[in-house]
Amino acid sequence: VVHLYDGVNDSAVFLSAVESLEDLVSRYERVLVHCTKGVSRSSAVVGAALKREQGMSTEQALRLVKRKRPVASVNTALFELVDKIDE
Repeated sequence: VVHLYDGVNDSAVFLSAVESLEDLVSRYERVLVHCTKGVSRSSAVVGAALKREQGMSTEQALRLVKRKRPVASVNTALFELVDKIDE
């Protein structure tokens, strides 16, 4: 479990959340990622993992998340963390 805020987060903590998801996905067929409302934090972590694993741009990854979960709406602070992952 990695705790993120719905605003500014430490990039190392965000990376830890993404790496945890990647590890779980490599070991299990399905993984549930959630936050309180399922709108921003969980969407950002899944988007960042997609970006890393599938070689997508930030926009492509978050667009895919939005298609699968229409309420997804990553806030500006989390968008920046997704955008800067692996820089």
